[in-house]
Amino acid sequence: MEWALSKKKTFYVGRTANRMRAARPLTRKMCGFEIDEKAVPGLGESALVFQDGHPVGFVSSICYSPTLGKTIGLAYAHPEDAVPGSKIQIRCFDGRYLTAPVVSPHFYDPENSRQNL
Repeated sequence: MEWALSKKKTFYVGRTANRMRAARPLTRKMCGFEIDEKAVPGLGESALVFQDGHPVGFVSSICYSPTLGKTIGLAYAHPEDAVPGSKIQIRCFDGRYLTAPVVSPHFYDPENSRQNL
C-alpha cells in the first residue's frame, strides 16, 4: 500500500492505521496455485488453507482455465508457503484435504509458446 501514498504529505486520513499495519509482521501473502483436475468437487472460494493443522489463510478465487487446461486459483497463505515450488494444503467444503503446488500468480504464457501454434 505504500506505493499508493504520497511521501510528501504530512497528514492524511488513515496515516496512523497505515503505520501501525506496516510495523506488524506479515502473516499472510497471496499466492497462485494450480490443480490438474478440471473440476474439484467441494473446493471453492473461501475454502481454508492450513499449515500444521491450523488455518493460516483462505482461497480468494478459483476457476477452470480452458487455455491452461487446469484449475487455477489465488489464495492467502503463510509467507513461507507462498513461494512458487512449495505446496499448500486446502480443506474442501466436504472435509477433504487437497495439496496444491504453489505457482506464480501470473497465469500467462511467459515464453509466448501459444503464439507459435
